[in-house]
Amino acid sequence: MVDLKAKPFYLTDAQIQWVEHAIAGMTLEEKLGQLFVILQA
Repeated sequence: MVDLKAKPFYLTDAQIQWVEHAIAGMTLEEKLGQLFVILQA
């Protein structure tokens, strides 16, 4: 597991809880979309 309190994230406990809640609510497709974000200019 990534240490979200360490560099480069420096998240608080409340922020980490939000991240974990957000990830738990995502579908597999949404999680994969986060890995392969296509930026368009």
